[in-house]
Amino acid sequence: DEIGDIIVAVIEGSITEVGTINNQVVSYKIYDKNGVDVTKNYSNVELVDGVLQVNPRTIILTSASDTKEYDGEPLTNFEVYVSGDSLAFCDTLIFNVTGSQLDSGSSLNEFTYEMIGNEFLLNNYKIEVVYGELTVVPNSTPIDIVAASDKKYYDKLPLENGGYTYTEDVLANSDS
Repeated sequence: DEIGDIIVAVIEGSITEVGTINNQVVSYKIYDKNGVDVTKNYSNVELVDGVLQVNPRTIILTSASDTKEYDGEPLTNFEVYVSGDSLAFCDTLIFNVTGSQLDSGSSLNEFTYEMIGNEFLLNNYKIEVVYGELTVVPNSTPIDIVAASDKKYYDKLPLENGGYTYTEDVLANSDS
């Protein structure tokens, strides 16, 4: 099995972070099947640089959505889900979730994030943030408000009684 001449080239180029650089052919030699340098026998060798490109990873950060009945305590959910491309080996994000909903209604479950150790590593990611929704619905437990009853004998004065009772253990601790 005969082989012909072979080219051995030295290529220089290295990139770790997001960006683009030339991958240069810095030298070459051509050898025959016996390992003899025959480079001088080739006069039309063109050196064409390549390109090395590191693209950012696309990461989607989504905070949790949650719903509950009103109970006088704020609704929070500290979960943040990472989807899309995965984080590169040893890269770690930390989250500060600030979303909160106390009263009946809805709001975004907002958060911030940062890369542990080196915030410049964030340049290697295209990050999309999606906020979940926190929803508090009205408390649906029945509350009976019973007006006080009263009686008296006729005395030409109006009979009034502003007293009442209501179903206990339904109102939130801070409500009255």
